[in-house]
Amino acid sequence: MKSLRAPLLAAGLALGLSFTLAAPAAACPTHSVPLPAAGTKGPPLEVRVLLDTPFTKLVSITLRDGTKLPEHTAPHAVTIQALRGRGVVVSGATRDPLGPDAMVLLGPGTAHEVTPAGKDELVLLVTHLLTPGEAAKVKPHH
Repeated sequence: MKSLRAPLLAAGLALGLSFTLAAPAAACPTHSVPLPAAGTKGPPLEVRVLLDTPFTKLVSITLRDGTKLPEHTAPHAVTIQALRGRGVVVSGATRDPLGPDAMVLLGPGTAHEVTPAGKDELVLLVTHLLTPGEAAKVKPHH
């Protein structure tokens, strides 16, 4: 398998992230990640931590009945992808489409909100890209 270190480093540098290159971390074992089931009942905004490691935190956010995820920031880079449904990530004047075929990457401290397209359920998979020790600081609400 090809190393992803160089492409990830280049992507991070393009976002203005700084890195300290150190020895690679030990391999992380395979994890079972229970994704939200389709069409389940629940609150208008439901947040679940799916995976929590020292370098990555995966969170699912389910927006029901047209509920919007209000503007907020994360202190580190995040990716946002829709597992089900469609919507838009709004950051300032930028509007990026979300869907199973599109992913949005946001740099640290980028203010953003998520608006569903209509009243259908929108299920997001948010990946927090952490530096060592940050996982304990991440609040479950993206």
